[in-house]
Amino acid sequence: MENVISFLGLERDEAGGGKQRPKRKCFVAYRFNDQGEGLATKLRRFLELLGFNVVTGRAFAPPSVSEKVKARMTEQAIVFAILTTGDDKTWIVQESMLGGVSGKPLFLLKEQAYEHNGGLLADHEYITFAALHIEATFVQVLEGLRELG
Repeated sequence: MENVISFLGLERDEAGGGKQRPKRKCFVAYRFNDQGEGLATKLRRFLELLGFNVVTGRAFAPPSVSEKVKARMTEQAIVFAILTTGDDKTWIVQESMLGGVSGKPLFLLKEQAYEHNGGLLADHEYITFAALHIEATFVQVLEGLRELG
């Protein structure tokens, strides 16, 4: 395990020195269809192996969908948005912006076929992947997480 930690440039959670570590909690936004579920499952497993608690908007809650997502996202330290093709793109932009406005680091994982007109997300970097192959983003996700500390 020490070799893997060293190779990835990571530190153990129990490292002392009074250094404040970011909380390992994240929100993953994705389209609730078969493709989105499959991609989110792969990303969730990867993040859990890194020690993250992963939350999504999938599970039922009595409040409105927007209140539920906002409450769940607010409690997380990082936001991941999986951008895939489909009819309505408005919700993913809204969820992505909610994370960005609240000062949370935002990781945008974009399927190559996904098209958008820029707008509010135009100033953000994207990590692209070929359809169904979100694992191609994992090295860049590690780079981003390392940048965050």
